[in-house]
Amino acid sequence: MRHHRLVITSSLAAALLSACGTSTTALPSPNSSVAPNSSIASNSTISSNSAAADSSTTTTQESTTALAQSGANFKWVLASNVLQDLKGYPSLFAKVSAAGVLEITPSTSNPITGPSIIPAVKFTSAAALEAAVNGKLVPTWARAVVYDPEHWSFTPLNEQINPGAASQAASKVAKGAGYIYVVTPALDLSKAIAPNEPISAQLLEEAGVFSQLAVGADAMVIQSQSLQSDISAFDSLLSTASAEAKQSNPNIMVLGGLSTNGRGVTPTSESLLSAYESAKNAVQGYWFNVPGQNQYCPNCPASNQSLAISFFSLIP
Repeated sequence: MRHHRLVITSSLAAALLSACGTSTTALPSPNSSVAPNSSIASNSTISSNSAAADSSTTTTQESTTALAQSGANFKWVLASNVLQDLKGYPSLFAKVSAAGVLEITPSTSNPITGPSIIPAVKFTSAAALEAAVNGKLVPTWARAVVYDPEHWSFTPLNEQINPGAASQAASKVAKGAGYIYVVTPALDLSKAIAPNEPISAQLLEEAGVFSQLAVGADAMVIQSQSLQSDISAFDSLLSTASAEAKQSNPNIMVLGGLSTNGRGVTPTSESLLSAYESAKNAVQGYWFNVPGQNQYCPNCPASNQSLAISFFSLIP
C-alpha cells in the first residue's frame, strides 16, 4: 500500500496524497484500561471467526479449506507490527481483535494469535502468489493470501494492464489450496490503462476493474486512503466501487483504506474517524495502514503509531 495523488476533474475521481500527522487526542497509557468510547507486507492469511492457529502449528489443507468455505469475516486489515503496538493497550487490543483482524505478517515472522485474528501473507504479483502456493512455499501458519496490485515495479506490467485476469487466475490457485483469497487494488492502476491521464478512481470504475477483480475473491480492499481528506469523494468511491464489486460477486466482502500518512493534508484521529464514519454503510471494514519508510514507500516519513492508537480509541 502506498499513497497517490488524484486530480479532481469532471470525469476523473479526485484525491489528495497524505503527509504524516499527529493526533490531537490524548493517548491512554500503555497497559491501562481504556473505555470503549474514549480517545485513543510479505505473506498473510485470512479466516472467518476462526481460532488462529499457534504459529508453531502446521495449518493443514483441510482446515484452510473449511475456513475458505465459511467465508472471510473481519473488520480490520492490519500489519503485524500495528497489532503488536495495540497489544500495549489491552482494552484496545481486545476491542479491535474481537471485531476480526486480517493480520498481514512478513513471511519470515510469526503472527500474533487470537480467536478472531487471521494471519495472512501478501504478494505484489499474482504470478509470485501462484508459484508460492503451488510450490508449497507459503508459511504453514498462513490462512489467507493477499494480492496487492499497484502501478509500481513490484507488480508486473501485464498484471497492471489486466489485473482482473491476473487476480482470477491467482484466486483459483489460492482457493484450490484452501486459502481465503483477498485482493487489494490501488487506485493508481488507472495509470496502466491511461498512462497520460491523472490517477483516476472513476476510470477504474468505468473500465469495470473492481467488478473484474471481485470475481473469485473472498474479500476486496479498495485502497481509498488517498481520498480520506475529501469525505465526499471518499464515500462516493467506496459506495460505487462496492456496488460494482457486489454485482459480479454478491458474496464478496468489501473494505476501504485509511492511513496515518498524509502528504499535503495532515490527518488527525478525528479526521480519520470522520472518513471511517462516512463510508461505514458502503464497506464492511478498513485496511488501517501505518506506513513507514521502506522499499515500497521510500518517500514515506517515519510511521506514526501514536496516531493509530488515538484513532482506535475513538472507535466504538
